[in-house]
Amino acid sequence: MNFRNFTYSENEWFFMRFSLAITWMYFAFPSLWNAVEVSVPVGIASFIPLGIFLLVPVKIAVLFSASYFLGQYVYGTKQQLATLVISIISLLIFTMEESSGVFSRVSLLTLVWMVQFLAYVISANKPEDRHHRIIHASLQMIVAAYLLSAYSKWSSSGWHWVSDAKNLDLQVLKGFYFHWADNGNLSQIHKGNEMIQVVHQNQWLINLVLWFSLLLESFVFLMLWNRNATRIFGYMLVCMHIGIYVIMGGILILPVIMPMVIFTLNPLYRITEYWTKFMSLKGTK
Repeated sequence: MNFRNFTYSENEWFFMRFSLAITWMYFAFPSLWNAVEVSVPVGIASFIPLGIFLLVPVKIAVLFSASYFLGQYVYGTKQQLATLVISIISLLIFTMEESSGVFSRVSLLTLVWMVQFLAYVISANKPEDRHHRIIHASLQMIVAAYLLSAYSKWSSSGWHWVSDAKNLDLQVLKGFYFHWADNGNLSQIHKGNEMIQVVHQNQWLINLVLWFSLLLESFVFLMLWNRNATRIFGYMLVCMHIGIYVIMGGILILPVIMPMVIFTLNPLYRITEYWTKFMSLKGTK
């Protein structure tokens, strides 16, 4: 399992960079701009006072700096410096978010930037291998995130994580009640009760979905074998998240899902490729 089994065109790598930059902006910029307190310091906030980043002029300066280096990253200039700077900014922003009591599971986004920076450093004298190594390093970090999820399930519940599916009611209702608490729409509670009935009536299907999820996360390291394996696991992980979304009342862990989709399936590149082929065929008629 090494990065030489993965070869990507420059065009594919461009769309991965562009997608990652947009995804990170979607989560990081609102998080920074809306930050108003650092009330429960965690991580580096326990050692470094981050209150200065709550000042509007500082927020604006950070946003402009991040935008500049994201541009450098996407367009392929100063990428090593860009990944270092964005790693630091990402760590600061998301540490502030978690230090306000909000836990959005955004750590993977920061870690992807960090491993990309390390990959740039490692491949400094091998420019011909650079983007292959960086993509593979990003995939390794994504695999690590899913393996940690699998480890958490095995260490806390083991086989019972699946066999206890008959007691899934509370977890199902929790997702729907979160939506009710957010918008006060009672229909969410009704939907939760309806889903409980579906779970009870289709216990074998729920068990199957849980087995699929547990085994998929446990063997996710196989996606590092080659590009075909990466793509197959990408589709299976998407199916897993859709299953969780349906059963658990709309739970989508987008900060984890988006990097996974970008580096396994690269949807923007695929869409562009198919569109180009379509227009080419249309032009020949």
